[in-house]
Amino acid sequence: MKYHIIANPAAGKSKSLKRLQIVENVFKAKGVAFKTHLSKGEHDATNIARDLTSAGETQMIALGGDGTLHEVLNGIVDPTNCNLGCIPSGTGNDFAERARLPMDAEQATLLILENQPKPTDYL
Repeated sequence: MKYHIIANPAAGKSKSLKRLQIVENVFKAKGVAFKTHLSKGEHDATNIARDLTSAGETQMIALGGDGTLHEVLNGIVDPTNCNLGCIPSGTGNDFAERARLPMDAEQATLLILENQPKPTDYL
């Protein structure tokens, strides 16, 4: 299994790049396969998620704010066949706060790696 981290380098006034380094270090320390994809502009995260899930990839992680999470979610071809994790790295992180996700990048990454995915109604 390989995780795909779709990161918005502009999220959270660029604090997402620091968090991305933390996330990558956790993956490396745990020996977990991953690939990082940096979005470059509006709708890029959507296109990345669409391309990956169209090719059969099922493990997505959105690293950014609510906008990045929204874009990645909208790009997933079949949400019933994909797990989506969230590393809050935006300025507001409203979804993560309401879902009671850890705001700490290391803790959020460990939550993704060490727990079973839970269905979430996002409509």
